[in-house]
Amino acid sequence: MNKYKWEIDEMIGKVISGAKDRRISSGELKRSIEQLLTNGKEIPRAAFSFHLAQMQRADSPCPKYRVCPVLKKKDLGRGKRVFYSLADEAESILAIGLTLRKIESWKEIAYNLLFYYFKDEYDLFRLPSDIMKKYEFRSEEDLELFLAKIHLCKQDFRTTPQRYNKENRRIDNILYEPSQNIRISRTQYEDTGIIVYRYLLPGISPRDIMEGRKVDVTKSRAGYVFEHLFDEEVSGKQLTMDEIHDWLNLLEKEDLIFKIRSRTLTYLEEEQYDVKPELRTFLEECWDKLFGGTLARMMYTWRVFRPPGKEEKEWYNMIWGRRRANSFFVGYKTRLGKLRKNKKSHDITKKEFDEKYIQPLNESLRREYDRIREDYNDIIKRHPYPSNILLEIVYPPFMRVLNQQDKI
Repeated sequence: MNKYKWEIDEMIGKVISGAKDRRISSGELKRSIEQLLTNGKEIPRAAFSFHLAQMQRADSPCPKYRVCPVLKKKDLGRGKRVFYSLADEAESILAIGLTLRKIESWKEIAYNLLFYYFKDEYDLFRLPSDIMKKYEFRSEEDLELFLAKIHLCKQDFRTTPQRYNKENRRIDNILYEPSQNIRISRTQYEDTGIIVYRYLLPGISPRDIMEGRKVDVTKSRAGYVFEHLFDEEVSGKQLTMDEIHDWLNLLEKEDLIFKIRSRTLTYLEEEQYDVKPELRTFLEECWDKLFGGTLARMMYTWRVFRPPGKEEKEWYNMIWGRRRANSFFVGYKTRLGKLRKNKKSHDITKKEFDEKYIQPLNESLRREYDRIREDYNDIIKRHPYPSNILLEIVYPPFMRVLNQQDKI
């Protein structure tokens, strides 16, 4: 069976949206697609007609579109020309820079690895407690044995100033080795005098990804990414190390990540990856400016104005995992109920929040989205597929529509 060519559908949408009066005849549309995609080489008429038929279906199982139907057809009668235009919802989707089809592919999962695990330096504390113990030393002797294994000594490390954690009554500081980029945290508990060392290697390992998605019920932040892709209780799917290696190989092949080479990793027989430096700031800005603004904006909306919609719940579930999302929304039901019992108080809160919080956040999101697309235009052009998927995660379609229509 021939592979369905998604790019034809996307190009059909772009050609029609750029056409005069937002409509185009079937013949002109076909010639335009051939010129843009195949340098004038003819696309078989039957194949092109199949794509048009799929895009007109009210319920189209293959490919999966964000909206159905995508196209509207206007037949002027027997022997006359046939015109195509975009359905209203499809036109809106393209207007805010999204793709016509839903993307749930094997490749998208690889990009999720990039977005969630490489967006900042790896946080050891998000691992389940039993896994985190593998990185710990509870005596000076164990630390010395580890340093000997990696052919380093304490004198190779720089030490950061001590910080006192009043809540947990402990003293923290970091030992940092600059040439191999190895960090060792040192925590001394005030009550017991116990000292715990934890080491942190540069980048991310396949094992970090495998273990980091497990749920640790002892942690308040239980719930990790990939639950929306591999929830074993729901789908029966199970993530494997072979799949993780395949995804990392794909990201490396696409020049998005690289395998870290260092003596320390060789001694420990560890395989670590990191994101390309030029992508680091792009990822950080997307999460900080767009995701941070979207999350804050929706928090205010859900707390004060209304319960979350279906798309909004799905987005939060994707970010934090099903367990944490369920706990989160159950708590908000109580909050919303209290607000609605006092209508006068609710009205005042609504006006106050709209002017003080919602509108400034809306303006900030619009401004930051345009700025990021402009500042990182070269990266987006070089890696359009992952870049646009990331932008959909951090600044999701429902938020763009709310912002465009100035709705709460």
